[in-house]
Amino acid sequence: MVGVFYGLVLIELILLLFTPSRQQRVSIVFLVLLAIIFAYVPITVSDNWVYNWYYTHPEVPTKFEPVFNQFMQIATKVGLSYQQFKLVIFTIEMSCVAWGLNIFQVDNKRVVLLCYTAIQFFESGYSCEII
Repeated sequence: MVGVFYGLVLIELILLLFTPSRQQRVSIVFLVLLAIIFAYVPITVSDNWVYNWYYTHPEVPTKFEPVFNQFMQIATKVGLSYQQFKLVIFTIEMSCVAWGLNIFQVDNKRVVLLCYTAIQFFESGYSCEII
């Protein structure tokens, strides 16, 4: 999983070097692959197993953020699997990032996106040991 991510980062960095700054747009392929990695990261990585357990047991009270907890409850009632729920969260997250990049008129969206998505892989040293 980490190897795929770093391969994507390498491809995006090469594209950054050869693409004029005015034409830099976020690659749809990059976003789709990030969504797949985000949604289907193994349950053993980081604290995914905790979120998965609480997602599949909505009756158990949690100490998660109230809005996130409500999203989990709604997604469970609608019948989304945990991976589908994570894809919805990823879509909301990337939409917020894109909105922020447009508000602040960031020219180099690819670099910001690369740095932002790398946080997932540096957040937990435990996840690097498993993969």
